[in-house]
Amino acid sequence: MRKLMVGALVSCAVVGCGPLGSSSKHFDHETWLTTPETSRYVMVNDLVDRKVLNALTRDQVKALLGPPSFGSPEYPGYMTYVVKVDTVLDVRFAATDQHLVEKAFSRQM
Repeated sequence: MRKLMVGALVSCAVVGCGPLGSSSKHFDHETWLTTPETSRYVMVNDLVDRKVLNALTRDQVKALLGPPSFGSPEYPGYMTYVVKVDTVLDVRFAATDQHLVEKAFSRQM
């Protein structure tokens, strides 16, 4: 049993055991823009953990990440980016100022 647990820990250290089931990669603007939409998940943990988007304006987020995968005039408080087949990055704007990011988080669809 102990060997199994040690093996699992080693696997997590080598492969990664983040919430998206993959190793994280440092967020880089150019890499994000040139990476296929469904493969960007490796940068999401860094983007969210370092709060890169917090307090940015809607236009600054679009300049950094490109156009969102989803966004709607009916829901101006959110922009959504697909980062994996079943996972998205949600960018939520402050209720008091719809132009400033309040929070960014990833979730499975």
